[in-house]
Amino acid sequence: MTAGVEMRRSEMRRSLFSFQRGLPDGPELMSALRSMEEETDTNIRSLTWDWDGEALPNVMESDDCPRCVPETLQSAEECFQCVSENTEYPFLLYLPPDFDARCSYPVILFLHGIGERGKEAFALADYGPFRYIRGGHTLPFIVVAPVLEAEHHWVEDDRGEETDRQMIRLKRFLGQILDRCPVDHGRILLTGLSMGGRGAFKLACFLPDTFAAAAICCGRAAPREHPDRPHYDLSALKIPCWIFQGMEDTVVNPEHALAAARHLRRLHPNGRLRLTLYPHAGHNCYDFAYQDPGLYAWFGEQRKEGK
Repeated sequence: MTAGVEMRRSEMRRSLFSFQRGLPDGPELMSALRSMEEETDTNIRSLTWDWDGEALPNVMESDDCPRCVPETLQSAEECFQCVSENTEYPFLLYLPPDFDARCSYPVILFLHGIGERGKEAFALADYGPFRYIRGGHTLPFIVVAPVLEAEHHWVEDDRGEETDRQMIRLKRFLGQILDRCPVDHGRILLTGLSMGGRGAFKLACFLPDTFAAAAICCGRAAPREHPDRPHYDLSALKIPCWIFQGMEDTVVNPEHALAAARHLRRLHPNGRLRLTLYPHAGHNCYDFAYQDPGLYAWFGEQRKEGK
């Protein structure tokens, strides 16, 4: 890259992404990104805002993305266990290769999307952290993923009003995991995609003193048609949060991710928040997010204050 192109890129970054302007809306952002790509002859694959307790974000762009489909996949049965007895939900379980029951481990709770409802637990092996592991990676976490029954949602509606039915069940489920597995209670981590991302937003607010951090992929915290009107009391979501969104998503309007980030910045101006946008990805942006080793490194840095 020539010095002139790098200078133009730096100037455009400063003008576009200074938090003093606030996050632009989706169309304005995409228009600016297209102009940047044309000016610099670059295909921007991801863009991340990182507010680490600061008023102004560190903005990182990349013209590279992790492979969303690993070249080879290990069999699910070799990597994971399916557990269905004496538990609120059947679930898929991953234990680190050097697992020792005398030690304690951080745990990742993963909430699946709508397409996996009512399936056997091994169906979750194609998604989220499980797909990353099947690609030949190991993680120093216990990973658990409950399977929701068919026709249900992590965020349930009863005659147009949300209920806490699944939130109460997830609280019981998490308690069962803590009783069953040697978990470090200060390092309980939450993530979800699509329907599970919406569930993760609500669960993090429902159990504000439980999780050390949350990573949410293409989820929403507001009614489908009103991204700027959050369902949940986001003032309770004080933990570090990383939001991922594909800007070409036709299932979940990208405005939901931008609006959630704006709300969280307004409510918690000194909080730790990351927002990663994939300008050329659709709803399956979760494939890129969960194949990124940086997500698991970030999870590994998190600990609940006071635990």
